[in-house]
Amino acid sequence: MAKFYIFSAAVQHDLLWLVIIAVLNSVVSAYYYLRVVKVMWLNEPKFEGNVPSSPALRTALVISCLGVILLGVLPNYVMKLAKWPLKCLRSNFFI
Repeated sequence: MAKFYIFSAAVQHDLLWLVIIAVLNSVVSAYYYLRVVKVMWLNEPKFEGNVPSSPALRTALVISCLGVILLGVLPNYVMKLAKWPLKCLRSNFFI
């Protein structure tokens, strides 16, 4: 959606040449991205079995997944936490 809005804004400002270049680059990148998806889902697996992992790797994956879920489900809460130090700094500078 972001690319659509950027492309439409560029067209409105008479930058059609830039939109054409951007669309061509998007087509090339989509080819590479979709190729990865094809290999992941449509090709036969080369290895059947469990992937070995350490407790540190599993812990890092759990923390990363929780961060993604938190940012996806509660972005407003995270933004409030990010703005809180700024409010503290502003109140100290203007006293």
